[in-house]
Amino acid sequence: MSLHLASVGSNVAARFLTESPSVAVLVVEDLCWQAATEDWKHRRPHWWRPRARTVWKAEGALLEAKADRLRQLADDVFQEL
Repeated sequence: MSLHLASVGSNVAARFLTESPSVAVLVVEDLCWQAATEDWKHRRPHWWRPRARTVWKAEGALLEAKADRLRQLADDVFQEL
């Protein structure tokens, strides 16, 4: 069985959750990122609210930056395995 890491676009074997604390951290962080991203997508403001859309887009940029950090973490963690 494997788990899909959406922020990374890769899978990791579930057995590594108990074998590597780093993998467990990565999986939990990815799950949190997925939940935050889904919440963000559902809160998209209407086009006639330009200020709200600006704030929403800035939040999206922060989520993308977190995904970049998770991809780097995944590279580091996968090298340990």
